[in-house]
Amino acid sequence: MKSHWHTFAVVVVLVIAVPLLLGSVAPGSVAPGSQEARSVDSLKAALGQAGFEVNDGELASFDPTTLCCKPGSPIKCMYANVDAPYLCSTYVPLGPGEVQMQLLPNNFHLGQNEALILVGQTPPPVAYFSYTVFLGTRRTTRFPLKNGDYTMMNAYVADSINNLTIHTSGPPKDPYNREILLFIVADQQVKAQAEMAARRAGYPPSMFNTIVLPPAVLHLGVDQDADTFWLTQRTAVPRDQQALDTYLAQKQILLRVTLQDPAWQPDPIPVPRVAVRGTGQTELDLMPAVDALGEAIKAYYSSAQVTEQPVDRMYWEGFTGLQEEINEMGPSGDAVGPRTAGQFFLPSGDFAIVYGVNHQATGKATYTSLSLYEDNLWIGLGSAYSKDFPGSVARYLKDLPPDNVAVQNADKLYAWKVAWDCGGEANCLPIENPGCENLNLTDSSPFKIQFRLYVEPATKTGPEIREVFFDRVLVFQP
Repeated sequence: MKSHWHTFAVVVVLVIAVPLLLGSVAPGSVAPGSQEARSVDSLKAALGQAGFEVNDGELASFDPTTLCCKPGSPIKCMYANVDAPYLCSTYVPLGPGEVQMQLLPNNFHLGQNEALILVGQTPPPVAYFSYTVFLGTRRTTRFPLKNGDYTMMNAYVADSINNLTIHTSGPPKDPYNREILLFIVADQQVKAQAEMAARRAGYPPSMFNTIVLPPAVLHLGVDQDADTFWLTQRTAVPRDQQALDTYLAQKQILLRVTLQDPAWQPDPIPVPRVAVRGTGQTELDLMPAVDALGEAIKAYYSSAQVTEQPVDRMYWEGFTGLQEEINEMGPSGDAVGPRTAGQFFLPSGDFAIVYGVNHQATGKATYTSLSLYEDNLWIGLGSAYSKDFPGSVARYLKDLPPDNVAVQNADKLYAWKVAWDCGGEANCLPIENPGCENLNLTDSSPFKIQFRLYVEPATKTGPEIREVFFDRVLVFQP
């Protein structure tokens, strides 16, 4: 995919936790694992005693559109997930011996004798949250460099840690507003000593989480030829928007720790096992119902000409894209992402109907969304979510007999309109500028729709692409 280095800033997204500052406590002065024992200060002291140099970094809320929408900005918005806010590794301090280099925004290097430790708190109740580390750029490549003096990768290097898999200070079924530690690490000895220091500081292993940067497939180091990385936290569909806004407004603490033991010898952590997608159960038995819904929609707008838009898969993922050395655009292993295959247009008066299977209702996803993008700037204009899909097909099916297959499966289907003017209609996404100075929406603006299906509950990872029924898009010209 064609990309400019600046575009990376927009995919870059965010990550974790508000620190719980309970005051400085000497390691071991109270019972390990008790809440009174643990604080950022006690953790830093314990890490120092274990031979680590400790430097403070920062994680903060980041809106990708703020960069691409600045007047004159060459940055594109990289199809950022609309209405699903991010936290981002906005600042990672230089490590010992690292030379200041021109890095992409929010990128960092990491040596094998180092780790990043996020000390924080999970979000308030949301349908989904996760933590992911991405390989940002690579200079040592098999193929010619694609972006000047490096190749843009944006490939996740390990499975995400999400609300179904995370370890917190609370029970597994209630992972919200809980303390966590997240270790980003590549070496066995570094991991062991950092975890031991955390235990001495009062943090129990039951709240430890690890994302491995496997040296077998990555170029670690702090020199200009090393890979760069970025860290992100995704959140989506909050129960209480104000509570999430308050959480996202808090700056986060990210510790960069460097083991200074002269006797240290590299002991790389192997590539972890990857989460297995799929249950073997597909949604394809619903094809007759979706076909019948499509015919009902066409009949409802029978006076208009209709054209169907093809839908395909958006990207390679993780280690597959890493091997191909392509820009993966920052996907998540927790999701699968069909999209309209090309651009489509909606001159004034034209509209689209997006319809298909409600993947949340079938159990194939924790939540799903459809997002509309202007395809010159790659900017999101708005989204609709599966929590709002129930009942959305009623208008199209109301005159059909009870034995119609779409009527019988109406609770597993949805339909959503995309139009310039929704005219007060329910279940309609308006085409409007989200406040971007670089965006000029006209009758000739190209559009794309991106679908996201996040986390199949049975597997706690993204759905298997072969088991999901692709959503459909009809464009109507009155």
